[in-house]
Amino acid sequence: MKTLKIMILVIIFTTINLGVSAQSAKKEYKGTINGMLVDSEDGLPVGFSNVVLYSSKDSIMITWTITDDKGVFHLESIPDGTYKLVINFIGYKKLKIDNISINGSNQAVDLGPIKLVKDAVSLSEVKVVSYKNAYEVKSDKKVVNVSNDINSAGGTAVDVLRNIPGLTVDADGAVNLRGSDNLSILVDGRPTSIDAKRLDQLSSSDIESIEVITNPSVKYNPEGKSGIINFKLKHKKETGFNGNVNLSAGTGNKYTGSSGINFNTGKFDIFAGYDGMSKVVNSSRFLFRESYLSDSPHYLQQDVTTKLILGSDKFRFGANIYLNPKNSLTFSISINPSKKTDADQTLSQYFDLQKNLLDKVLTINSETSNENSHDYIAGYKKAFDKKGEELSVDYIFTNSSAGQIQPLTYYYTDSTVKNDIRINTKNYNSNLQINWDFPFNSNTKLESGIQSILRGTESDYRLFNNHSGIMVEDLSQKNNFSYYEQIHSGFSLLTTKYSKMLISAGLRIEQSFIKGKQEVNKDRITQEYFNLYPSFNLMYQATDKSRFLLSYSRRINRPTGRLINPYADRSNPEVLRSGNPLLKPEYVNSFEAGYSGSNTSSVFGLTAYYKHITNVINSLTVLDSTGISHIFPENVASADNYGVESTFEHSFAKWWRINGNASFYRSIIKAGDDKNSNSNYSYNARLNSNFTLPAKITLQVIGNYSGPVIGLYSKIDPQYGVDVALKKDFLKDKFSLTLRATDIFNTLRNGYTAWGYNFNADNWRKQETRVVYLSISYNFGSGKIFKSSKPEIRETGPALEIY
Repeated sequence: MKTLKIMILVIIFTTINLGVSAQSAKKEYKGTINGMLVDSEDGLPVGFSNVVLYSSKDSIMITWTITDDKGVFHLESIPDGTYKLVINFIGYKKLKIDNISINGSNQAVDLGPIKLVKDAVSLSEVKVVSYKNAYEVKSDKKVVNVSNDINSAGGTAVDVLRNIPGLTVDADGAVNLRGSDNLSILVDGRPTSIDAKRLDQLSSSDIESIEVITNPSVKYNPEGKSGIINFKLKHKKETGFNGNVNLSAGTGNKYTGSSGINFNTGKFDIFAGYDGMSKVVNSSRFLFRESYLSDSPHYLQQDVTTKLILGSDKFRFGANIYLNPKNSLTFSISINPSKKTDADQTLSQYFDLQKNLLDKVLTINSETSNENSHDYIAGYKKAFDKKGEELSVDYIFTNSSAGQIQPLTYYYTDSTVKNDIRINTKNYNSNLQINWDFPFNSNTKLESGIQSILRGTESDYRLFNNHSGIMVEDLSQKNNFSYYEQIHSGFSLLTTKYSKMLISAGLRIEQSFIKGKQEVNKDRITQEYFNLYPSFNLMYQATDKSRFLLSYSRRINRPTGRLINPYADRSNPEVLRSGNPLLKPEYVNSFEAGYSGSNTSSVFGLTAYYKHITNVINSLTVLDSTGISHIFPENVASADNYGVESTFEHSFAKWWRINGNASFYRSIIKAGDDKNSNSNYSYNARLNSNFTLPAKITLQVIGNYSGPVIGLYSKIDPQYGVDVALKKDFLKDKFSLTLRATDIFNTLRNGYTAWGYNFNADNWRKQETRVVYLSISYNFGSGKIFKSSKPEIRETGPALEIY
């Protein structure tokens, strides 16, 4: 750590020194170069073009600018010397002007009108690249381009993920990868307040591509035992003012809308956007439990109907400021107020061994919650004169607050009981990341960085009982719980290219401090642990179109405050849910080997993987002597997952293209001996067929199948469904109309079985999944596409890709 701190201090000192030197230089030199760019055919000005000045002696960049809307540019504060001017604008041939002299007697150079010649080849290339392959296999991730996916039009990120190879999404929107739902969610490589359970707050129209990273390198935060899903958002590349509007309406009162505007001058761009959602989701749930306790009802049957009303608004604002080609700033803020109303009716019936009705109770649960979350991002990026050397500083702060009121009414055979549950929660997450990329030469690069994460959650739970029409707080049920984490880490990753091989190896060191307290029981939680996370990645480029990959990483899954809070949720009197203050993190060792290949019409990938997990966190259900179920998490011994998966894409004709994936895997979970273990074989498959029809009509049909998933004492049933979509483009592709239907055969259902030494329970949940949507999309703007002089958005994969 000491060496890493010294390195970062040196970087910061060097950066400040360079900035001071640059400011001094601007005060000392007075040379200027002026000119105006025009089209060689019609003489019209060519605005928003890159103009960069280099030293003729060593080709070091001196200064730069972008022409205004009249094609005029001014370069200032130039020292004496001989220079070359390079002009770049997409659609025109690159122009270089040599032997420009600035000296004592000639401090002002006027180049006058400079004619640019159109590049026919460049223009044709722009038109050709209109359809991206659905899959791109890179050295450490799979990239899925979703710009051509019409089955998620007018939807949310959840709809997009349903069509991602290797991922499964159940009827409740839970995302699963290789049998696990523990995933880290990033947006443009950064953490966000939107977690895996709230992805419906991100509009599908904002997403350009999705990166699925199953074996992340040490440059990533090691949280998430299944890997990382990174949403790459669309970023406008046009100058001037541009925007879009998307609206969607679905059967059963389901509405979404989004809009975005962007103003880009080339030196800075300002953006703003809005995403809104309002939808009603009806569902039903069934539980049938058999108890083997002699002093409790033998059977319990619960029939539940739910009406869920969701509403959210997301406002986002930001700016990118490109100080020069080597320095840029980023600022953004998003505000996300949301509201949820969850109305449940639960009929619980109790039967004896002969299935005679003993008793029943009807529970009415009317829950209303309001939440407000904020994301703040500030970033700085500096590129150095040495090609590939870069310093980046990112600070992300997210916070949220939520209030929940849950009136409960229990209608027993001979009485009625009313009470209220009131819960207020606050969460925050502060994340500072400093990265430095240093290339030793064209084949070897070192990436290093430090990261500090501070986060916490506070929850206040109160229960009020009805006494003669007055709600009185039950102080014995009061629960005030707080949980805080500090996670400090540093990493170094060395990447080198040798012949046809690309090798990356690195190590992340991490120190964690955890504190928690539960006020009612005076429970205190204190944990400190130090961890090492190595990673290794090798890619062998056999030919231009085929490669082999091998990788290893170690990761962690820290229990959340909700899983550690020992207090029980009593909203369902027959099923109590609580956390476990003794819970420890899970640790994952992950190995992968794969192959990917492509030709003019096909892309194919095959991956074999193995994961060994220790301290597995598993949900356990215990039935007490009164017939009440207690559900809580617990660390069991270990788990092993291994399997193979394939992805493919093929064009049968210009009008017909398919892509899909299939996987087969085995899961084994153990808790000490064979009597406390469970295992199964499972499989997933997905097929996406795209048809280009006459009159600019696109047809897409997607089928999904998800096999069973196991826990130590539980099993989730298979699921399958089919989605269909039609899209028609108008007005030179600026306006589009999409009609889509999800789960057209109404087959998606969550089935779940749990068991213990004294009970067996079957559950299922059926949501309203067969929905028809009509969506419209309109893009507007007057800008031109230009070749940006911006520093590139920092890629998350190794720097020396060989494709």
